[in-house]
Amino acid sequence: EMTSSLVGSEMCIRDRITCEMINLFQHGMVLDHASVDQIYTILRYIETNFADCTLSSTAEFFNMHPNYLSAYIRQHTGTTYKELVQTQRLSQAAKLLRSTALSTNDISLAVGYQNTSFFFQLFRKKYGCTPMEYRNMLHASDTPNM
Repeated sequence: EMTSSLVGSEMCIRDRITCEMINLFQHGMVLDHASVDQIYTILRYIETNFADCTLSSTAEFFNMHPNYLSAYIRQHTGTTYKELVQTQRLSQAAKLLRSTALSTNDISLAVGYQNTSFFFQLFRKKYGCTPMEYRNMLHASDTPNM
């Protein structure tokens, strides 16, 4: 399972970078190799540390000012630091709902949301249903029709 998680994680990063490269090309922006490596490393760090990273802690890790890191991410991905972290957290939450029996409270905490109602609100906005409804829909679709 850990290997498949890592493979899925790698594919997610590659897909994101590919989309960003197409976006940059379409808008006439050219990145040098060092910039590509740097943004890839930042995205990888966020993907790995999404549960407890903050803009400040990430900036400190990369020896950057938080404002610079925020602008750098926005410039090179077209999205904000906050959106990247939320996307990663919600994707991981959906994965945990699919693959574990953890409570929605435990999942909320595991992916970095201390406020469960805020987690539910973001989850509903992204997936169109509550975490429990999401889990129930998956289990209903797994049940064979008799």
